[in-house]
Amino acid sequence: MPKKPKLKTLHDFSKEEIDYILKLIHEEGYSIKTVSLRFKIKPSSLYRKINPIKKYLHDKPIEKILYSKISVFSKDKKTNTHKRLFTAEQLLNKIGPNPKCYLTGESIDLLNSSSYSLDHIIPRSRGGDNSLENCNICLRKINSMKTDLTLEEFYSNCAKVLEYKFL
Repeated sequence: MPKKPKLKTLHDFSKEEIDYILKLIHEEGYSIKTVSLRFKIKPSSLYRKINPIKKYLHDKPIEKILYSKISVFSKDKKTNTHKRLFTAEQLLNKIGPNPKCYLTGESIDLLNSSSYSLDHIIPRSRGGDNSLENCNICLRKINSMKTDLTLEEFYSNCAKVLEYKFL
């Protein structure tokens, strides 16, 4: 049985070659898998280059959690790529030191990452983008209820439930 060729890491390429490879992923929309097969690069080497967990985040658990949340928020489901348009620090400046769910006003503990998510105020399916202006923090259960509704539709549905049940 023939030996598999040894896969390269990004250290095996020149700066110009790395820039070209990253351009294919970021600008041309190629998947990491496609690029790794084409150039015989270890996929993990590309993942680390594209989605590095910054060393300065190591001792900052909140920023590290938000970095991951921003990655999920920024994921393009068609191309399976992430294009972060803002940083954890910019998000922290927006939501403040004592964040609240923008839909319910309930306090959010940023260290309890499973209790909240980032919401597209204008859903992606309705033309919204991944910008900081279109992002807000929300309790996960409330975000699940909102799904791809606009704020007006969500509030209207909540009002209908309350009218039916309590009036």
